[in-house]
Amino acid sequence: MTRTDLSGSDYDAAISELESLSNDLATKADSEAEGYTAPESTTFAEVISVSPDGYPSMSTIHAWKVDGDTITVVMTDGRTISNLINVGDRGTILIHGSSYYVLHVETSDVKTLEYSDDAHNNGEFNVDYSGADRQAPEYTVTFKINELESTQVYMFD
Repeated sequence: MTRTDLSGSDYDAAISELESLSNDLATKADSEAEGYTAPESTTFAEVISVSPDGYPSMSTIHAWKVDGDTITVVMTDGRTISNLINVGDRGTILIHGSSYYVLHVETSDVKTLEYSDDAHNNGEFNVDYSGADRQAPEYTVTFKINELESTQVYMFD
């Protein structure tokens, strides 16, 4: 089965579903605050980028949130996100909902949290931050969704 470009009411329905599947962008401190409730969704996303050497790179992430025509991700420094941290960089994000959604995205905003022991100990990094042992920065990247496709078959799950 081929991919279908989504537009109009199909696009709106897909965005609504993706918003409901969005996962947690909470910091460690947020997650420990009284009254915090983790989202029910545990849906992962696959972020795909292309390195300057031409090789594709892919990372599985839990920290993502769709809001209308944008998607924000939180990722620890690594090959995949390093290809997407400049405004205008382009990549693809795959998310499995009622269909497999293929989001073609363009970087519109980047916030970098450099590693420090104070920031780490104060819970400023994402709840599932994994870069403390290598003192890696964390990036919160907002992308504009340029195109949204769906398909019923993909090799990821």
